[in-house]
Amino acid sequence: MELAKSACETAKVLDGRAMAVEILEEIKTEVAALKAQTGITPGLAAISIGEDLAGQLFLRRKRMACDKAGINFFVAYLPSEISLKELQEIIHSLNNNPKVHGIIIRLPIPGEIDIGALSQTIDYRKDIDGLHPLNIGKLLAGTATLVSATLAAITEILGRYKIDLIGKRVLIVGREEGFAKPLSMLLAQRYATVSVTTNWGSQGEELLSKAEIVITDLRKPRAIKASMLADDAMVIDVGFNMIKGKLVGDIELDGAPEKARLIVPVPGGVGPLIISMLLKNTLLAYRKQIFGPALDEESIWREGR
Repeated sequence: MELAKSACETAKVLDGRAMAVEILEEIKTEVAALKAQTGITPGLAAISIGEDLAGQLFLRRKRMACDKAGINFFVAYLPSEISLKELQEIIHSLNNNPKVHGIIIRLPIPGEIDIGALSQTIDYRKDIDGLHPLNIGKLLAGTATLVSATLAAITEILGRYKIDLIGKRVLIVGREEGFAKPLSMLLAQRYATVSVTTNWGSQGEELLSKAEIVITDLRKPRAIKASMLADDAMVIDVGFNMIKGKLVGDIELDGAPEKARLIVPVPGGVGPLIISMLLKNTLLAYRKQIFGPALDEESIWREGR
């Protein structure tokens, strides 16, 4: 996709829903080919603890996406009173189930169950959220294939727009360690010059004014104005904020399209890609489990997954 923009043009605003549909069609085609080759259908299992209407809606959307793609979808609905030991036993059964190639746990988990302990229980080969210590280690080493769906969506966008990151000044604006740190590693491994800031003051604004790519998870509604951005910058908004029941991002969209080259907005940007990336991670896990270590992990990332 070409992103060149003349002075009289406005930025391209990413339609995440359209991209998600495109990715889902690609997954559907790949699943059909793999099933014809191996006779084995990819399977994704979700663990849902407690009752939460928003979470149940997200699970229904996952099921619909899996049905469209030809992936088997299994859900374990569990009571909020379940113990860590009981949860670990269920995870072990999924680890040993040959029909399951990817496992996710719906977050947040009610009660005081340690998500770290659960993440370590999941077979790292089926950990499509990239939370297992071995997968985090692979991320540090630059050989990760399984990372969180949010990070995967960001790298997918950069890959589909054929963004050459070598030497690019990238600013990550965010407070979440599980977001900024792994993302900075992924981008640095592609030779970007990465800065991270959680300081929303003069230092943050100065970095913004020089950044060629801005990725924000600040979670401050409409805090970043068009006047703060460098001319022709790319902006990927991952800051999900609610104002009077309306979802808005960290970026104030008024004026931003006239200044930026590409805007990935909230809502309608990264969000719609999350489920597609979970399915894509499921296929990556499936291929690794079915075809074994011959799969070149590093080349997948170097070539944009």
